[in-house]
Amino acid sequence: MNKAVLLPKLSLNGIKKNGSVYVPYMLITTFSVFVFFIFSAICDNKMLYDLPYADYVMVLMQIGRVLLGIILAPILFSTHEFLVKQRKNELGLYNVLGLDQKYIGAIMCLESIFIYLVTTGLGILVATVFSKLIYLLLLNVSGLPVDTEFVGSFKSYEYTIVYFGVISLVNLGVSLWQVFITKPIELLKSNKKGEKEVRFLGFRAVMGFLILATGYYIALITELDSMIFVNFFLAVMLVIWGTRSIFKTGTIAILRWMKSKPNIYYKKKNFVTISGMLYRMKRNAQGLANICIFSTMIIITLICTLTVLTGEEGAVRFNYPMDAEYHFNVDEFDTLEKQEAFKAKVEEIAKAASSKITDYKEFTFQKVKGYKQDNAFLNASLHGGSREDTFALRFMTLSDYNRIENKQETLAENEVLIFSKSEDFASNEVILEDETFKVKEELKSFTIEAKEERNMVDETYYIILKDKESIDTLAAKFSASPKEDELYNIHFNIEAAEVNKDLLIENLNTYIDTAYGHRSSGYVGQWRKETRSMNGGFIFLGIFFGIVFSVCLVQMMYYKQISEGFEDKKSFEILQQVGMSDEEVKATIKRQILIVFFLPLIFAIIHMAFGLQVVKNLLGVLNLYNDALIYACSGVVIVAFTLLYVISYLFTAKAYYKIVKRMN
Repeated sequence: MNKAVLLPKLSLNGIKKNGSVYVPYMLITTFSVFVFFIFSAICDNKMLYDLPYADYVMVLMQIGRVLLGIILAPILFSTHEFLVKQRKNELGLYNVLGLDQKYIGAIMCLESIFIYLVTTGLGILVATVFSKLIYLLLLNVSGLPVDTEFVGSFKSYEYTIVYFGVISLVNLGVSLWQVFITKPIELLKSNKKGEKEVRFLGFRAVMGFLILATGYYIALITELDSMIFVNFFLAVMLVIWGTRSIFKTGTIAILRWMKSKPNIYYKKKNFVTISGMLYRMKRNAQGLANICIFSTMIIITLICTLTVLTGEEGAVRFNYPMDAEYHFNVDEFDTLEKQEAFKAKVEEIAKAASSKITDYKEFTFQKVKGYKQDNAFLNASLHGGSREDTFALRFMTLSDYNRIENKQETLAENEVLIFSKSEDFASNEVILEDETFKVKEELKSFTIEAKEERNMVDETYYIILKDKESIDTLAAKFSASPKEDELYNIHFNIEAAEVNKDLLIENLNTYIDTAYGHRSSGYVGQWRKETRSMNGGFIFLGIFFGIVFSVCLVQMMYYKQISEGFEDKKSFEILQQVGMSDEEVKATIKRQILIVFFLPLIFAIIHMAFGLQVVKNLLGVLNLYNDALIYACSGVVIVAFTLLYVISYLFTAKAYYKIVKRMN
């Protein structure tokens, strides 16, 4: 037969004959194309750049596309490697029957071209159909206008075609190299080739546990500071390294130790199980480690996504405990008449907007910067303190504090109250330049501010002094122009529908801009929109990456079940030949399979438990400090993921039993 006809026929027959491995590979490649094209299409949609608050979303989408490219490549490489491994026997047979290696290479090239065209074309087609729907999902979770037009770009097609073309070429190159450097007889025997014994097993097992323990330790001690992302990345790398090492050497070392104990090994139930587990772990350790790593990634991703989704309002209120706040230079409100007139104007504007002002708080504070040394705050300009040790100080009178909190607190001479927005001051005395004050009480709450010890972004100290004279004396020591940093502040809540609140603030801002010519203000509604935009991007990424990781996990488990099935088919026959009944063989194999497949889940949950501290700190970057909520979300995710894992195991186990059932 003409080779021009024979080779394409052999390539298509090869795909058809090995459908159990080719179809899943083509499906996950198509899914990868679909996801990558969606991200590219969103990133290249110029209409998004004109939307308010869309900057956060676009930055996150660009980061997501890069991360997606980094994640998908090794997944497709490892999947293709398994596919080629299953084909080596068949390709070796072609060579023995007289087909030259160059023609085998041609068959592989034709297969790669066919798979690339089908998966890329189908993935882009499906993505094009659903891109508008997914785009609307992004707009919805980000709080952006859903009527924004979705405009496709040629770049998204270009990026997708080139990216997956490069992956296909790399996979083809690796496959051709493996076939061309391997003798035909070795190709035929490749599936029967045993794993090499691990050298220095005990040492490498101990090192694996130490590396993993180091990763755990870094995760536990990581704090919310400038090094958090570096420490997080380092901990992740060490945990991945340690996990791979433990599955490769640690489990084998433990099994060998059990084998060396006659009272354990030479029991009917344990003898076959331990021997079988040793064989399985030698051949499948890397795949199980990958399943464990991806399981951990799914759990962490879902915990973060669920926490961001449910904890958004808490994050908003951390920045704005009250609905609105305005700040003026004290000279603009230096009389009671001016203050009362402004309050009346605010209430008038609120009434016109069908709103009601509640909890109206007005107070003055002196704003300065202090260089902190132990329990002392010094003039940062004079003493040249580092930026990390320089904090914002707010000097407030006791009368203003009592009015805000509706209290009757008293202070003696040289006594103060202190409130820290971050970690506690934790001292009975405070030194302010050259004056020493007794700390009567360190306040744990303050109506106008939120407190969180892990807060490293806004480390502000409120120091409540007895009277205005004390503040003026201290202000002169900390600032060359204290009057410029003395502010009159107004905070209040609003009772109204959101649209009326927005109208009130809009009208009030217009009045202030006209009457005073400048404005320093904050409104919880505007901050909520900005937070929703940023968090919406995170939630969208979390949903998509959670789906990507889950699909990859199912695919890994499917291929693992197939490889286990082919190996266990032979094991069944051997065990039956040595005298074990069908029931005993099935029970033994089932016990081994359960241990092997649920070991990654157990390790993933352990990884999550140790990583929860760094996850809490990472969420703190988004002002999510509600530990109870994080723990609750973690519990929900673990239960849901365990259920998903079991379902995935049962689903992929069908392929396993389909292979081994023929032994009967």
